[in-house]
Amino acid sequence: HWLKDYPEIRYDIRESGDAFISELFYPGTDGLRSELKDLRKDLKTNHGLSKIQAEIIFAVLESELITQQKLSERIGISPRNIRKNMDVLKSKGLLKRVGPQKGGRWEVILP
Repeated sequence: HWLKDYPEIRYDIRESGDAFISELFYPGTDGLRSELKDLRKDLKTNHGLSKIQAEIIFAVLESELITQQKLSERIGISPRNIRKNMDVLKSKGLLKRVGPQKGGRWEVILP
């Protein structure tokens, strides 16, 4: 992951009305912030992702070992809805499971 090259990155997700806002912070790097905004826009515009699906992508980018249960707690939707959204991401070729169910990891595949 490119994210591993930036260990100082901090991730924040919060609810605002009926939307979720996520931000990645890297001290002193405006270029990275711009790239992430472009990525978020690209995910929504070119891949037709929902806000929840984009949040899943960013959470997996932050931690490829994240579980569906942790995603559920973090994003605030049921594990079943996490699975449904992850199935959509897998069908679009943006998310892939590598390794076994236990001990494996998630991989984001960006075009």
